Amino acid sequence: MPGTYAPNANPRAKYQLIAEKYRKLIDHGLLKPHDRLPTIDEIADEEGVTRSTAHKAMLRLTAEGYTCSESSGTYVLMGGTDRMYAAVTDLFNSLDALDEHLHPMRGDIVQGAHGTIERNTDTGRWEWKGVV
Repeated sequence: MPGTYAPNANPRAKYQLIAEKYRKLIDHGLLKPHDRLPTIDEIADEEGVTRSTAHKAMLRLTAEGYTCSESSGTYVLMGGTDRMYAAVTDLFNSLDALDEHLHPMRGDIVQGAHGTIERNTDTGRWEWKGVV
């Protein structure tokens, strides 16, 4: 969409707006794990910005854990639901590390609408298993 960013239309930087666009596409499942994102040149052309601005937007998504860059392109790592459960799993593991007595879950499996978090019997750590 060339010309999307009119001067002073939004106080946020263009790269932030582009990163937000792709973040929403990932969080809403329109871009799924392992999907390849457009190239920097394609994003720059589509958004009407410089290659530098497009590159900065992709770097931000990578820094936030949404994507990873490889020699063959930039790929989606996790979608919204997976990111949420990964965060909950990290929280459970952090609570375990702080104090076993503070842990809110005493069982070995937590079933949610979008998947399961299970305690690994070998390591004792919580792991996101996805939909089972």
